[in-house]
Amino acid sequence: ESLLELFLDHGASVDLVTSPTAKGKTPLMIACDFGHPAFVSVLLRHRAQVGIRNRLGQEAVHFAACEGH
Repeated sequence: ESLLELFLDHGASVDLVTSPTAKGKTPLMIACDFGHPAFVSVLLRHRAQVGIRNRLGQEAVHFAACEGH
């Protein structure tokens, strides 16, 4: 969590879209998908966009709901 905070504090993109093999997920989508509420909180504090859709049209909330988080 603190390493993520450090990267974001030094200019890392909070909404960077991952490689095509990851279907265009944002860090927020990945944190929701794997059930990491501390990372989700950090990303949201750094103003991660919740409405971004991946290549399949899914938003971060989709990953959280499908995985029961």
